[in-house]
Amino acid sequence: MTTLALLSASASRSVAFATETSPAGQGTGTSSIPAVPQAESTKVLKATPASPVSKTFGISAEVAGTSNFAPADSTDHKAVMVFRLRPTCKLSDLWTLALGMSVSKGLTQARETTLKDSSLSLALMSQPIGPALNSNSRAVIVLPTSEISRKELSLLGSVGVQQAFVFKPATVNTFEATYVFKAQKDFYQYRVSTLGESNQSLGIVNALGLAYLPNDKWRLDMAAGPGLSWTYEGNSQTLYSINEELSYTFNAALSTAIGHTNAGEAFKDNGRSANISLFNGYSSTFYGTLTYTY
Repeated sequence: MTTLALLSASASRSVAFATETSPAGQGTGTSSIPAVPQAESTKVLKATPASPVSKTFGISAEVAGTSNFAPADSTDHKAVMVFRLRPTCKLSDLWTLALGMSVSKGLTQARETTLKDSSLSLALMSQPIGPALNSNSRAVIVLPTSEISRKELSLLGSVGVQQAFVFKPATVNTFEATYVFKAQKDFYQYRVSTLGESNQSLGIVNALGLAYLPNDKWRLDMAAGPGLSWTYEGNSQTLYSINEELSYTFNAALSTAIGHTNAGEAFKDNGRSANISLFNGYSSTFYGTLTYTY
């Protein structure tokens, strides 16, 4: 399972355009990026197309732990456990339908258990379009199953599209380059949230990724991308996201990964000075995942 972060329009919430599971408008409290919500989503910018599904019906389960680098005794410190389920249905040799569901458990402060937004995705398996170049497409519908999305944001749902191109030359098979474009349109009952903030209307993101695959077990991913988001009031934000991840595949069913991501507004309040950084103690997130696929 892969995820590509998008950017959220609200400084109080973080969103991501996850491949399958992503809760709209539920973030870690840092400013974010537009698109299908992230909640405490991991693998933020990993831009790998969906892999073929061999069974008619399948399911994957993932346990993830995330934490920022704020002092442990401060109110800015956030640590979360996330549990994800992703049932899949192979419609044909080309098309796969997946339902994403997730629950998070706070490990600091309130320690609440929260149901995140769900998603329904339709993926077209990777198709060759030239020498060493493959194309992968995906459409996603976000379902507002979280209390925050329904009550605070009045979210009715979101629709998104993703187009990925993967370049892997046969002569250098240990490297893989990826470009991903994603866009998401959000629909709300009201233009303004209960906090008085204008709801996000549209978000887009572009991302470039580079992966190093020394063998069939290990994989190192690095990716970064700019994003734009617009609110219903016409306000726009330029955002960014950076991700590094090291993953290991035990077998066809079990894999694990650790990674770091940092995302936020690309410019400071004056609109001119750059605000991009590889690491930030408050917005950077370290994560680890364990995934089982049946």
